[in-house]
Amino acid sequence: MTTVSSLLGTLPPWPVGLVTAVLAGILLWSVAARLRLRPESRAAATAVYACCALLTELTAADGVDGRATLLLAAGGMFAAAGKRRSVLAALACGAAVALAPVVAVGILVLLGVMALGRDLLTRFPAAVRRLAGVAAIVAAAGIVALLARPGDGPAVPVGVLGVLGACALLIGGAAWLRLPWLRPPVLAVAALFACQFVPGPDLDAVLPAAAGLAVLAAVLTEEHQALFARPVLVGAVMVGVAAAALLVPAIPLPTAPDPVADAVPVVARMERSRVAAVSIAIPSLDLSGPLDELGVAADGELLAPDDPSRAGWYAGGVVPGDRGPAIVGGHVDSRRGRGVFFALRSLRPGDVVEITRSDGRVARFAVARVQQVAKDRFPTAAVYGPTPQPELRLITCGGRFDRQVRSYTDNVVVEAVAT
Repeated sequence: MTTVSSLLGTLPPWPVGLVTAVLAGILLWSVAARLRLRPESRAAATAVYACCALLTELTAADGVDGRATLLLAAGGMFAAAGKRRSVLAALACGAAVALAPVVAVGILVLLGVMALGRDLLTRFPAAVRRLAGVAAIVAAAGIVALLARPGDGPAVPVGVLGVLGACALLIGGAAWLRLPWLRPPVLAVAALFACQFVPGPDLDAVLPAAAGLAVLAAVLTEEHQALFARPVLVGAVMVGVAAAALLVPAIPLPTAPDPVADAVPVVARMERSRVAAVSIAIPSLDLSGPLDELGVAADGELLAPDDPSRAGWYAGGVVPGDRGPAIVGGHVDSRRGRGVFFALRSLRPGDVVEITRSDGRVARFAVARVQQVAKDRFPTAAVYGPTPQPELRLITCGGRFDRQVRSYTDNVVVEAVAT
């Protein structure tokens, strides 16, 4: 059974993530309106956020996941609406942290610096404020240490890190020097940008940091309109945008993860039968469709279907309905959305699976067990070993999506026996 943590950690289908990222940008415009900023200031904020979201979308293998950023923007809107909405703002921020724990780093740094700068806990003694401020910053560092994955490289490409880092340096530096009262949020955004260089929380930190940077850009534009109206500066910004646009085509576009090929080893190749499996039907899931023929890679691992909407039968193994375990695999999802086996884990004992063969026979199986196992502890012998009767194995991915290796951490394995 899927736990709450695995549900929150699982990446949503690509269109959902992108739509929430776009909605977050729209909500940032509303936040700037709540702050009574001029349209040109709001436009500056939206432009900064949109550029960061575009760079992330074009370079991240799993696309943009804007759910946490959308919740942060909602929290900012509630906070700008006054004290009556403060509870809703806190709930939105808490939900954002649950979806992307790296968000807590920025929030803790913001609160810690505000406490140290006498902008928070003003009714408490100075010693208490300092202790609380230091504790918040230490807690933020602890979260980064817990999320870090030693030995892995950053998921954010180096070129994108350079572009986003330059934007953060220019906007954050100008805000730090010209608007001292903005220094706490500048440090919070800087902490989030620093997390982009730490494997683990890196990709999750991009959009929340971009949202904070966008708000800083809006306030800076509002306070120093004359500075940003200079033609030389506008020209410099256009050159920077053009440079970023030229950088993007040089970065190879990612491919969708292979949920079956990642960690499903094949024990031995069996002699191929002249009969083939041609289609699958699972009435309880309202699923039916043709079956592709799957082979194995050079290292002996089962290859995944090319089309995420189609399942595949391991043609080098047992034909469904013959004695032994027949293997059928499919994607759980892809960048385009749900895969053919997205709902596989919801099967229950007794559910029927039908496989139509090329000889006209229909092999019927009843689900006996559904299990979710870690890929590094995959029960190879139990799944691929010989059986005295016809059996069927349906395999896809499950658990949490590990953005470092572009793969899910677990496999969902359905065992079914012939009826």
